[in-house]
Amino acid sequence: EAEVAVNVDLNNIREWLLSNRLSLNVVKTEYLLIGSRHNINTLEEQPRVFIGDEPIKGVQVTKTLGVKIDQFLTWDSHIDQISKKISSGISAMKKIKDFTNSDTLKS
Repeated sequence: EAEVAVNVDLNNIREWLLSNRLSLNVVKTEYLLIGSRHNINTLEEQPRVFIGDEPIKGVQVTKTLGVKIDQFLTWDSHIDQISKKISSGISAMKKIKDFTNSDTLKS
């Protein structure tokens, strides 16, 4: 079963880290289950993933190198985030337009 294989691999990684005097911040560690909507929605329960005795949190969206990735490999959450940033920037520019010249707004 995939859940067992993942936990065995993570335990091997943990052992390797310990033997090389390295550590992993398990609190910051999370896993992203990737698949089609049908496959993920038909799961009866989320896999239980552990490093040692510590459970790893499953997430539906994660951010890596500034890019948001979801479990279906769509750009929806990333596009939403960028749209909100752009919208707030435009709103801020509209509020200050009467107090500055057009060259400042263009830069």
